[in-house]
Amino acid sequence: MISEASEKGNLNATCILARFHHLGIGVEKDDTKYFSLLFKARDMGERTIYHLIGLCFYNGIGVEKSFDEAFKYFMIGSEEGDSKCFYYLGLMLVAGEGCQKNYTMALYYYQQGAKAGDPKAMYNLSLFYENGVYVPKNPELAEYWLNRARENGLDESAKNK
Repeated sequence: MISEASEKGNLNATCILARFHHLGIGVEKDDTKYFSLLFKARDMGERTIYHLIGLCFYNGIGVEKSFDEAFKYFMIGSEEGDSKCFYYLGLMLVAGEGCQKNYTMALYYYQQGAKAGDPKAMYNLSLFYENGVYVPKNPELAEYWLNRARENGLDESAKNK
């Protein structure tokens, strides 16, 4: 039924079917199909899916691993309104994956992600203030952003991943 709805152009069904293929729920796990369905959803107008497309390229899920392509899709997503892309852009800019290392731009994207309510971006922003990375050390701001991250659902066990 979900497959039929997706084939008929139902965006919600397409997103659900993509997730089912990624997790192997009710269908055989198929990351190539997952990746394909993400693009179909994007083509149908879904603008908050770019972070998933970027993660596919970043981790080689259903497609050949490519930091350059991951960075490209995170950048497109940040411009299209997928606020989760800000966090991933920050990570890649800190590591120099798919781009040159650039802590100033990483700080910018973490700030944008924090403003958009992303707890991981808030946490990483707190680290910038705690350690004085391209901003003056500021324990108060570090604590503020750490508390905001916790308030917004930061998974303490996953914050250093």
